[in-house]
Amino acid sequence: MSKQKVCFLAPGSGLGHIVRATAIAIAIEMQSNSDISTTILSSSKYSLGLSRLTGVEIEHISLKDWSVQAIKRLAEITPDLIICDSFPFGINGELLAFPEFLEKSVYIARHLKFKDYLDRKLNRAAPANNALFSIIIEPLQSEHMEWISTTGNPVHTTKHPVIFPAERFFIPIPSQIQKILQERPIDLVIHSGPEQELKQLLQHTSAERCLLITPEPKIKGYRWLEYFPAKNLFKYADKIITGAGYNSMAEAAGYRKKHIAVAFNRNYDDQHARLEFDISNGNSGREIADLIGGLIF
Repeated sequence: MSKQKVCFLAPGSGLGHIVRATAIAIAIEMQSNSDISTTILSSSKYSLGLSRLTGVEIEHISLKDWSVQAIKRLAEITPDLIICDSFPFGINGELLAFPEFLEKSVYIARHLKFKDYLDRKLNRAAPANNALFSIIIEPLQSEHMEWISTTGNPVHTTKHPVIFPAERFFIPIPSQIQKILQERPIDLVIHSGPEQELKQLLQHTSAERCLLITPEPKIKGYRWLEYFPAKNLFKYADKIITGAGYNSMAEAAGYRKKHIAVAFNRNYDDQHARLEFDISNGNSGREIADLIGGLIF
């Protein structure tokens, strides 16, 4: 019996979309006893590294070529199911011209500035929601929620957020960093965004207390470590200082008393709204994997 194929669309140059897609892909492959194969299409610069770490098949497509090349790869892969992260018609609306893909899509609905997405990317009112299934992973804007509800197809809200299974991928900590982590107090500042945002996060700590967890050393005078998944370091910290993106907020939900989150402006993600969410400490990876398996088999 040939494997059923699931393909993820996870555009975006950073870690947000690709980490969430990888977390779900890992859960699907674990739950399906290898009866389902997964492929992630992503424009993230971290695609190769994350694929090497997890063993999940991740193909990189540059963001400038995304609309054409992602559709081309979907046609070549011929997936049984397509999972769209955050953007129901693709980040640029590229799926609108291909109803055959939309009709076998599962929409993973994260908080989205829905009207801005429609105006900037689709340049039109919201088309019908033709997704086979919609899975809501955090509270949504009312107009976004109303649009999802317009279809007669199933809608499911998860009990917990989607979290990368950090405990399965523990990378040894260099001995010199272990010594730093054993100091008290120690604050972790975790961010893969631009330098000006990192400087805002650093306002909540000092060079003496701080260990930067970033892809490259962006700020002189601060101790620095490139480390993923950063959640494996949380237990050492007196403070965990991050942006208010979906993954950061979900991963730190079990550390609320020492988590400081700063909302940054994003085109389609309302981080300021997320600061008000009551985020549970749990992982919906298996829950979503079971739903996906039920759709395929």
